[in-house]
Amino acid sequence: MIGESAVVVPTNWKSNIDQVVAGYETEPAEGLVHGFQKDSIQNSWGARINKKGNGWGTRFQLIENEKGVFLCVEDWGTTGMTGPNIPMDEINNMSGDLDSEYRLARFSAMNYSGGNEGAGLFGRGKLLYSAASNDYNFIFETLTKKEGYRANYKMLEGNSLKVANIAYENEVARQYIKDNTELTPINKVGSRIIILNPRVEIVNAIKNGYFLNYIEETWWRIILKYHVTICVEYNGEVKTAKVPSVYNDAIEEKNGWKAWKRNAYTLPAYHSVKKIELFVSEEEINEELCGVAFYRRDMKIGEIPLDIPAKIKNKYFGFIEVDNNWEAELALNEDLEHYGVKNKNKRCFQKLKFEVNNEHKIFMEDLGLIKKKTSEDQRLRQELTEISQGLDTFFNTINVESIGSRGQKKEKIEVSWAGIDFPNSNRDRLLTGDKIRNIKFKIKNNTGSTKKIEYKLSVTCKNQEVKNIATSIKEIQGSSEENFGPFELIIDSPLVRYEKNIIALEVSIAGKTIIKQIPFYYDTTPVSEPRHNFLLKNTSMKFPREESKRVNTNESLTEIKYTIENNTAEKAFIAFHLSTHNVAQSNELIESIILKKDIVLNPYDKMEIDCPDIMFHQDVYESKIDQGKIEIRARISAAQDFLDYEMAEELSKGSKISVFFNQDPNGSGSTFSDFRTFTEESGKKSDLNNVDGNWVFDLYVKHPAYERIVDDEEHRKEYLAEEMLKQMVRAHIEEGNYSILSINGSQNEQIFEELSPAELMEKIYFTIDYLQYKRLKS
Repeated sequence: MIGESAVVVPTNWKSNIDQVVAGYETEPAEGLVHGFQKDSIQNSWGARINKKGNGWGTRFQLIENEKGVFLCVEDWGTTGMTGPNIPMDEINNMSGDLDSEYRLARFSAMNYSGGNEGAGLFGRGKLLYSAASNDYNFIFETLTKKEGYRANYKMLEGNSLKVANIAYENEVARQYIKDNTELTPINKVGSRIIILNPRVEIVNAIKNGYFLNYIEETWWRIILKYHVTICVEYNGEVKTAKVPSVYNDAIEEKNGWKAWKRNAYTLPAYHSVKKIELFVSEEEINEELCGVAFYRRDMKIGEIPLDIPAKIKNKYFGFIEVDNNWEAELALNEDLEHYGVKNKNKRCFQKLKFEVNNEHKIFMEDLGLIKKKTSEDQRLRQELTEISQGLDTFFNTINVESIGSRGQKKEKIEVSWAGIDFPNSNRDRLLTGDKIRNIKFKIKNNTGSTKKIEYKLSVTCKNQEVKNIATSIKEIQGSSEENFGPFELIIDSPLVRYEKNIIALEVSIAGKTIIKQIPFYYDTTPVSEPRHNFLLKNTSMKFPREESKRVNTNESLTEIKYTIENNTAEKAFIAFHLSTHNVAQSNELIESIILKKDIVLNPYDKMEIDCPDIMFHQDVYESKIDQGKIEIRARISAAQDFLDYEMAEELSKGSKISVFFNQDPNGSGSTFSDFRTFTEESGKKSDLNNVDGNWVFDLYVKHPAYERIVDDEEHRKEYLAEEMLKQMVRAHIEEGNYSILSINGSQNEQIFEELSPAELMEKIYFTIDYLQYKRLKS
């Protein structure tokens, strides 16, 4: 069946390692540095000889010598890497799994876990040793009672991960370590991983103490229970991990700590809880120590979502431990990086969450932070408030701008055209032999780190690619912008004649694709279709208060920026207007902030406008309004006749931005300022109404669908969340925030205001479904 000339399919190991790193850099994981200590200790703890860790320890040691910089991860009180020294080519030809005792073979090969003895499950943690090196290289040595001393390496050469076919043994192995590192080989049973040229973020974390803090936060349970040794050594100084002092105080209930503990009970027809312990302090504690976590095999995995009163949000922590059978179910639902669960709706996690939530509520009642009994109306209002806050938080996490936004958040990666020259400034009908010249675009990286992007510039027709103009992969430094082009396109085969063709730019980064398009017609009459020729968007606005849209007399809005895009094939002459309006007085003009008439934009170009601060002068504003809602409005118009536009004709307007003058906004930072219930049967499940400039959510409690589930807490809350999310989408559309209809991973230039009713309805339905999907998956 398999021919003699068959070979193993090449693997791009560099890409594999980078993908693992990306997983650790994505929430709920806490970054490469945190993941490195977590997985390193987990690997060692899983190989301990004694169940309670007697005589076990791990040391992280940063060493600099003539051979280079090394980060050593050494353990003792473990078995070492046991098992025969099997050649790699033999392992490749094996079928089935490796014996759990073949630790050397498991570690030398890839995609084998540590034998399911520790918290590791998937064998991915070993790739972190490669990822911890700037060059993807590390050496490892091990000493076992039976097999003796052995050493090997894993080093990246091109995209291939190289390892000696057979591990070096005894004196040959020791000499290999000395020759390559000038380090003294280990002389007690255990293992040592030697990272060559470690990454700067790990080195810095060791030097500044964050690395030790991460260890203490992750592994304090085994430090407390088994008195194990985990230390970090640098420059001759050894620091040993301890239980965080605030945790010690909490457990002993001293220095103002209060505790709630429940131990050793079994759920009917299910598994057992070993411990639930909850603690609250009089003083705030470090953010990374807050929250109630669940553990598996003594390793912190993730947090349990709780409704924690704001009064104690930064003073509260706790944990739950469950029996081995429960842990086994949780393990099957755990994410690859060991920081959370794949499916929060699985029974093993739902029961975990229920038990913690139940004890948490009792504790909160005992502390007097929540009332033991509330009326049905109070309960419903509380649920609506909590669900609304949760949805606002969810919208924020997926980068949906808030209602009445202070300005859109900058995209991490911005893509825009930077110019294009059509023959005779005409893109409507091009003929064979015509040339489109100077096709240019720019990509801006607004993050602080280098990002790898892949772009493709092509021509498509009827959603099929017909010509590739350019494809490349590029690394863009943080906080920088790269320009690409010029490219040119000759109108000829294989472009599709007598059809609309599209110049398509696709930029991909971390699974997200940004799409930009420029249509043209090849030897055919253009079909009349809506065009969004100009875009105006607020990109920055700083309020006097971080978490409020209140502005007082003589205070200012600062750092105001808008971007303007010209999506036509001709140079545009634009005037930019910015003004403030009194909402309560039919949007009466209060002040014209800026009128800029000299903006010139080249075809398919983009410009950012820096605006003056808006100062709410007493003599200007208090003569029109004592207090209330003010709208900031921006628009662009034609500064002179061009294309089909006459001078002063409106080209586009940005979303209105609301501020609250001399008063606190109701429900500041929230979509809804209030909630109302109605008993009449209107046929509606819910509704959205604007009351005094604020959005109010209305619930019709006599709708049969609500009455059917009102007594089931889980289904009731889900019903309310679905209705509220639907009305939140409606509120965005009412305010002209059509960007919410582009939250499915791609950005494009389609103008939603110009869609047909059926097309717009389809977009809205899809957006609601997609948001529900993302919410349930999150």
